[in-house]
Order: sequence, then C-alpha cells, then structure tokens
Amino acid sequence: MTILDALKDAGAKFTTSDNAIRISHSPLKAFSFDATHAPDLFPPLAALASYCEGISKIKGVSRLKHKESNRGETIRQEFGKLGIKIDTDDDIMSITGGIPSGGKVESHEDHRIAMAMAVTALKASGRVYIKDSQSVGKSYPAFFDDLRSLGAIVHE
Repeated sequence: MTILDALKDAGAKFTTSDNAIRISHSPLKAFSFDATHAPDLFPPLAALASYCEGISKIKGVSRLKHKESNRGETIRQEFGKLGIKIDTDDDIMSITGGIPSGGKVESHEDHRIAMAMAVTALKASGRVYIKDSQSVGKSYPAFFDDLRSLGAIVHE
C-alpha cells in the first residue's frame, strides 16, 4: 500500500501522470493503513488523518521508537498541541480528525515531524509556530520554498 492508497481510502480526489499528482478539494473520511514496513509515512499520514472525519487507524507504531525522535510519542504530543486527539493501543495509532487549532509545536529536530506539522498548519484555525523547523533541511531543503510556491504563507 502506498501513500496514494491512503489518500484514496480517505476519499481524496486526485489524478496522476508520469511526473505530477493533481489533487482536488474533497471531504476526507477516516482510513486505515498498515505502515509497519513504511514507518516514515507516519508523520504525513497523521497530517492527513487530522483532517479526516472520524477516527483513522495506522498500524506499526512500534517501528517509531528509534527514529530521530520517538516519533509515535512525538506525533501524539505535538498534534495534541493543535487539538488533534491521538491514542495508541499496542501497535495501532488512532487519530480523531477535526480542524487543527493554532499553537506552538516542536519538531524535536526531526525533519519529518517538522514537515508534517507544516502541512497540518495549512488549514489550521490559527497560526502554528514550529520550533526548529529548519530540521527539514536534512531531507528536503526547499520544503518551505515549495510550500510558498503553492500559495502557503510561511514565516521562518
């Protein structure tokens, strides 16, 4: 299963070509995803789930303990600061979607967490401040420039 499968399961409307993905606005619904063999997808999946109606479930939390941060706990903690409820039970993360609020979050110097928080902030009800957002430079130095090119308002 790929991230596109998760988007499709969530009800996202998109088309793909050889070098592009075009996504259209659509209501999103809860989804289930097994990320056991793709633990790096947890942060963007959490961002997706934060906007879905209902409770999304992502399997593979045990694979997150030894990343740049304890990503499972970091995701729960930081998304919680934006009003998104996240619970973990055994190897499953359950994310109750809604509209993220504004607030101050931390990347824990983890590039994937910083990017997920930035994506979550795009439609938050208030401003989101990300401490140590420069950590995105580890894997995607142009991340914030690309967000700006898509119309996002980004202050670094």
